[in-house]
Amino acid sequence: MFTKAAALTFVSALVGQALGHGLVSSPPIRQPGDAFKANCGEQMFYNVESDPAGNIQQLNQLKATSFSASSCNLNLCKGLQVSTAITIAYMHI
Repeated sequence: MFTKAAALTFVSALVGQALGHGLVSSPPIRQPGDAFKANCGEQMFYNVESDPAGNIQQLNQLKATSFSASSCNLNLCKGLQVSTAITIAYMHI
């Protein structure tokens, strides 16, 4: 009986974690634009463009020698610039 209870607890924890992840579906998430490419570099631009839900730690590893943290704040919306997406929209999750 103990093994069934332990297995049920383990599976319940996994299901809870899986359901706790997701992406905002409406409005569409902010995409990198020309301002992001100019401030953060081409490598980061193409990485975020190909996987908008990618992790910030990976972007930190892609920093070029010319990277400027003052113009590309990766910890604030992955450095995505507001000037390329100025539409105000309501979120639905």
